[in-house]
Amino acid sequence: MNSTLLPWEEYERGSDVQYEEHQSSTHIEKSSDTKVLQEEPQHREFVASEHFTVNAPQLHRATKEHKALPKHGTLFIVSTPIGNNDDISLRALKTLKTADVVVGEEGKTAARLLHDNRISKKLEELNEHNEHEQTPRLLQLLKSGKTLALVSDAGTPLLADPGAQLVRKAIEAGISVRAVPGVTSIMAALTTSGLPMDSFVFAGFLSREPAERLQELKRLAQEPRTVVVLETPYRLVPLLEAARQIIPQRRAYLGCNLTMESETHHYGTVSELYTKFVVSRFKGEFVFCFEGLQTSQQGAFATPSPTSRRKEEPVRRAKDIHPQQPIAKAPKKQHAANSATHRKKKNKPRKARKNASYTQEHHMTHTSPKETTSLGESAI
Repeated sequence: MNSTLLPWEEYERGSDVQYEEHQSSTHIEKSSDTKVLQEEPQHREFVASEHFTVNAPQLHRATKEHKALPKHGTLFIVSTPIGNNDDISLRALKTLKTADVVVGEEGKTAARLLHDNRISKKLEELNEHNEHEQTPRLLQLLKSGKTLALVSDAGTPLLADPGAQLVRKAIEAGISVRAVPGVTSIMAALTTSGLPMDSFVFAGFLSREPAERLQELKRLAQEPRTVVVLETPYRLVPLLEAARQIIPQRRAYLGCNLTMESETHHYGTVSELYTKFVVSRFKGEFVFCFEGLQTSQQGAFATPSPTSRRKEEPVRRAKDIHPQQPIAKAPKKQHAANSATHRKKKNKPRKARKNASYTQEHHMTHTSPKETTSLGESAI
């Protein structure tokens, strides 16, 4: 018999609990050939003493206080299709169905998304016009235990979209923030561009002002990594025109209506793309990419082989050189054939070289007797 004390605050201290344990007995039977081990199962009986009591009012009060404790909700960042409705994930649909509130950039677009997937939820708008006023209100909903699903008009939220302030405030408040990944136009464009994508720069939307746009493109033109730019459909030609002034021969890519049935892909230099689209006047969603500065100097779409990368890796690590930046090689020794004398002789006209050779041979074979005698006497 052993008596133990359970540490429950809701029960009275000093309650006795009695346990009765029966030790298993082991019998070993020996036969002429083998030994058989037989073990009886252990039995444990629980017997409560007569002094075991429960304080019901105290237990009820503790349970009520536990339920009254505030429990924060969760903020889900949900990616949605960028043109093809079949691209929405099963997890995204499940999150939208179970969320208490769906927060969208534009109410009509978010309502259409829910209607297409037969989901009925309360909607809240969060955009650049009301972000400062709406963020504290949405944060209060999260603190009260509500689950919010943040979506954008298309693709992954927060990429050139509002909502960053809400995420930052939620993290500061200790609220759980989870991502539901999916489609993004940036990765869709990079994977079909043919440009190096092991390292790239997402520049987002450029300035609407032509002068500021030019300055931004000048800075991006010095970037050694692949550059990705987004822009509204009606500013495609102004963007290409500005890029043509700075990087006309830079290799570029333009992805139009990505993931849709009408999607098209266009490759060439910036100048070639401008000439093409200044005539076609395309109106639709697009992503513009162009190669980095160092890649352009090495050649169009040049990518070092795995073998050369392995050989160059220790040098790059020691000298802290960027993976896409070419390593400066030591100048080769000047060959005799490249000397100044050889170049001078090589650059002389062929006829002049022939005449000079003939004059020298004629002079050596047709020497006068006087010159021969004087040479012979001096030699003696």
